[in-house]
Amino acid sequence: MRHRSNAGLDSAGMVRPFGSLHRRVRANAHVNRRTRARAGRTLLEALIATMLALFLGSALIMLVQSTITARSVVLDGNASMRDTRRSLDTLESGLRNAQMNAGQVFTAASSSSITCSTAMSGNATARYWLDTTTTPYSFKQTVGGVTTVLLTDVQSLALTYYVGTGANFTAPSGQWATTTNANAPTAAELPNIGAVGITASITSGGVSHTLTTLVRLRNSPAKTHI
Repeated sequence: MRHRSNAGLDSAGMVRPFGSLHRRVRANAHVNRRTRARAGRTLLEALIATMLALFLGSALIMLVQSTITARSVVLDGNASMRDTRRSLDTLESGLRNAQMNAGQVFTAASSSSITCSTAMSGNATARYWLDTTTTPYSFKQTVGGVTTVLLTDVQSLALTYYVGTGANFTAPSGQWATTTNANAPTAAELPNIGAVGITASITSGGVSHTLTTLVRLRNSPAKTHI
């Protein structure tokens, strides 16, 4: 006896129309295709979201790094400027308070070195000079045979010497002229020096600074008292 498959029977054991079964199969296939398509779109969206997150994260990291670098440059620049001002203040104070000894306050002077008397008698002196034997150059002070480094990373130091027009007080503007060689006064010009111009250039942390100042001497040249 030939048996019929139960594929076309309903729950009551009645023969189910094959058209209904075919429609269900097609509906299930359609649902499966929609599910697969939705899963594909979800995966693609996840990949795009991941790429965007990586891109934004990289951009944020670069921004933070550039901010830190910029801050470091600013701090290095401020520190180098502070150190330069401090060393120049030491030089200015030493020159301004140089003492008249044997008719002059300076015993030697050149473009990057100057030696001044620190007492009205005797041989006590203070020398301020650029040491070009170091790399980079160093600005140093020698007092009492002891040498101290005032500033490192110096690119150049230029001293300019000014003399007055006479023994009496004269204003520093208009009536002052440089020595014959502005950066190297002669022995005859040393007693008449009344001001020294200072220009220092340094480079620290990739930042370059140039500072310029003029120091008016208190005790030189000798004044005529009325």
